[in-house]
Amino acid sequence: MGRWGDKLYESDAALDYFASITDCIMREIYYLFSPEQVKPNTTWIIEVVTVIEIMLLFAQKEIGSAVYLMDEDEAIERWRSVFFTVWDAEWNEPEKSHFPFHAYAYRQAHRDIVIKWFDRLDELSLFLGDDELEGKELKKFISQVGLPYFSLAYSETGPATAYPITGFFLSDLIEWLKYSVVFVLSDENRKLAIGFFQIEDVWVAVDVMALLCETYARSPQVTYQTVEIWQKKMTDIWKARLAEEAMEWEEADEYKNVVARFDQLKALAQKYPPMFS
Repeated sequence: MGRWGDKLYESDAALDYFASITDCIMREIYYLFSPEQVKPNTTWIIEVVTVIEIMLLFAQKEIGSAVYLMDEDEAIERWRSVFFTVWDAEWNEPEKSHFPFHAYAYRQAHRDIVIKWFDRLDELSLFLGDDELEGKELKKFISQVGLPYFSLAYSETGPATAYPITGFFLSDLIEWLKYSVVFVLSDENRKLAIGFFQIEDVWVAVDVMALLCETYARSPQVTYQTVEIWQKKMTDIWKARLAEEAMEWEEADEYKNVVARFDQLKALAQKYPPMFS
């Protein structure tokens, strides 16, 4: 998707906001791997898998920065160890879940996939923390299966639905991104004369929402018209800040890339309308 190339993540402001997103991810995974939360059941597994899958998705699509994983190799190894104590244990649940994890045989058959996922997290952590590798490119993540994978719902004959089913974290993250956009563009906040930096929060939030909603066939839980309103408010604020600095408004490549992200989110809002509107 070339997000570094289209300049959405080249500023410190954009990366700072993206860091607030990855902070949410890290808090969630540390919470899930706390001793009192670890349980041998499908609910715990799908929550963990969802968070890890999002981490891998961001790295695969080169969205933002994976620097939040730097020097986390010890934590990743602990996650791996804890995860496999649950994955490899000989427990089975009644087939009441949409997910296949309830079956010990399934978990053993797909063990290699999970190993590759943790290996990739470990690789990201070590690469980012190795001064000798500075300036070199990390190899593209090549998995024998695409993302998403484990979040797909299965039946005995194959995928049971056309869309992924995930843990609660994905929905919570999309909601948090939506609220971030609403806050920045709110009339109350505009009275505080918000600057260019906060506008970049909106760009990043819209981009990440679009990526997640497209990947997981999810509704952004807003209408097409709402996204249009966001775009107009964002453009009005942008133009006003330029005018204050005596700068001319030009629909440069940066603006076109931002518009493309809004167009993508509008299309997704039409394809997957909100449950209540």
